[in-house]
Amino acid sequence: MAEYQKSDYEHEPNKGSLWRNKKKETDKHPSWKGDALLDLGQLGIGSGQSKVDMSIWVNKTKKGEKWLKINIDPPYQAETEDKPEGKKGDEDDDDIPF
Repeated sequence: MAEYQKSDYEHEPNKGSLWRNKKKETDKHPSWKGDALLDLGQLGIGSGQSKVDMSIWVNKTKKGEKWLKINIDPPYQAETEDKPEGKKGDEDDDDIPF
């Protein structure tokens, strides 16, 4: 089965998809990850549409009841700008006071 790529599918406005995070290694990693397309005008919070990334953690209360923590973030974009390379070798750090 082919692996899902975000660019393969466009959501209808105010809909999204989540997939179980197969790479989860710690509780800091989300249980589910996905994306959605929000129609800001229909939601009454602006105009236009916005793609968002979604992450969900499945947690338990002290009594054992499940609850969900949800994060909605701007889409992840890998840094593409070339960063200037720092000094190599013996560096002269005039900013260090000692």
